[in-house]
Amino acid sequence: MISLDLANLEERHAVMLDKISIEIRRPFNELVGFITAQGATDIRRQMSSVASRNMKMSPLFTHCMHIALLAKILDGGEKLDEIVVYSMAMKQVLEEYIAYSGLNIAVRNRHSYGKRLIIRLKGILWPFIRLATAAFRLARLYIYASISRMNNRPRYALDKPITLIDTFLLDSSFTGNDYSDRYYPGLLECVTEGERAYIYYVPLVEFVKDRGGMFRLLRSSGVKFLLKEDFLKFRDYVYALFSSLRFVSFKVKTADFMGFNVAPLINEELRDNLFNYVPMLGMMNYLFAKRLKESGVVVRLVIDWFENQVVDKGFNGGFRRYYPDTPVVGYEGYILPRSANVHVYPTEFERQNAVLPTEIAVVGRGLVEPIKEFCVDLKVSVAPAFRFGGVWDERKYFPQKGVFTVLLALSIDVAESVNILKIFKNAAGLIDGNIRYHVKIHPVTRPRDIIKTLGRDRPSRFEFVTGSFKDCVERCDVVVGNTSSACVEALAVGVPVIVIGGHGRFLTQNPVPDAVGGDIWRLCVTPREVSDALEFYMQRDEKKIAAHIQDGKRIREEYFERVTRASVREFLKLQ
Repeated sequence: MISLDLANLEERHAVMLDKISIEIRRPFNELVGFITAQGATDIRRQMSSVASRNMKMSPLFTHCMHIALLAKILDGGEKLDEIVVYSMAMKQVLEEYIAYSGLNIAVRNRHSYGKRLIIRLKGILWPFIRLATAAFRLARLYIYASISRMNNRPRYALDKPITLIDTFLLDSSFTGNDYSDRYYPGLLECVTEGERAYIYYVPLVEFVKDRGGMFRLLRSSGVKFLLKEDFLKFRDYVYALFSSLRFVSFKVKTADFMGFNVAPLINEELRDNLFNYVPMLGMMNYLFAKRLKESGVVVRLVIDWFENQVVDKGFNGGFRRYYPDTPVVGYEGYILPRSANVHVYPTEFERQNAVLPTEIAVVGRGLVEPIKEFCVDLKVSVAPAFRFGGVWDERKYFPQKGVFTVLLALSIDVAESVNILKIFKNAAGLIDGNIRYHVKIHPVTRPRDIIKTLGRDRPSRFEFVTGSFKDCVERCDVVVGNTSSACVEALAVGVPVIVIGGHGRFLTQNPVPDAVGGDIWRLCVTPREVSDALEFYMQRDEKKIAAHIQDGKRIREEYFERVTRASVREFLKLQ
């Protein structure tokens, strides 16, 4: 029996899926535009999981990739006896298509009958559990903010127009009472004291463990923070909590994607995401802009850390509506893979519905045209690469002679990180030599999370390292990773990069821009390909090393704008 398991693809089908992930981007965006057009004036509709286009929030892009894969397999004349699916709605979509096409292919849900019953029961109970959890989280946020406000009454300087800068807080954002800016380092050093008095960071506090302690730190910090919670009213929290009820009665009857009616998939997703917490945060961002306007606050400039996620749409949509004459700049301070981040690329539909910033700022001139892929009229500028200013600094460290050091730069995705470690554990057994493996985890990930997930597969020769990423890169001979800007940052220093591709369960997430060629980086999928790449870089001579350093300089010029007083002031629209 020839079977296609959509949850565990063969390697040849995984390779096809990587190509499909790029090919279907435009028709997928058209599908989402069609769905969200059925309520375009409702900001809640623009913040649904379907409208997000984000693979981490919505399974729709993955579903569409699998549909396109099946279509390509069938068009190629490949015979299938069975398709194994992971969703009851997907089973319905495929059975309808197979019956209409007169094909003789069985569609089987990979879950047993008992498991499907549990899934159905969970589908009934889960919205209520999610509602209770969200209510608790919002109440906790409201209470912590209120208590800290009573103990330390805010004194905002609002007598002149202010600048607002959207940012995120981590548990490591403060060392004692000192704020460490991970998102815009060096920005405040480029403005005068008078200008600094009217520049406020607007933080998202929700994902910090000790929220009460964080509110206290924010209110006593020497850096100016303007807290959304000081302007939002209690009824705004309640409205955000129940905002997704708008989708209870909403049903899509037909939605065509490559000849398949994917309406069941969309309706399943809308049902499963009822009372999702993230759109609630987006709605609170939207209402924050409204309350700020009602308070009479004059805003001269808004800067959004722009990932085009649901929270961004609420933030930008709110300021576009209530401050229509204020510039809203979406700062993309990163470089991400195209394949798995279609949501980062704005669409014409989003522009027309005013949930985008008025201007997008990217960190390198080589990123200007790519971001316009689906919205050619997008206003795009080049801004300082705040997080990557170190690529322009003189090198302080060099790899230790006599040992080949490999730095594994892991992403925020624990499953993907574990996949990289497992591949390298197998690759290490295929290569001889004095090789040292350093593991640098994402700032929000804990080593024990990685170790626990690995279990018995933990590589014994791997060592977790700390310190700045730039210092770790300078001490290594090659960097390994995927999904994040760290790979391109390493290339900009002239250090070769091995990008780990997906296979079966994982989509290849290559952050290296298409225009970067040469042999300074390689894409590898199997342990054998990884070991071959390591051997290639271990055998570099002085001439090849010098060539890679020159490659790094060109990459740095193209993708990382210098952080200077002039570039920062232009970014902040200061004279």
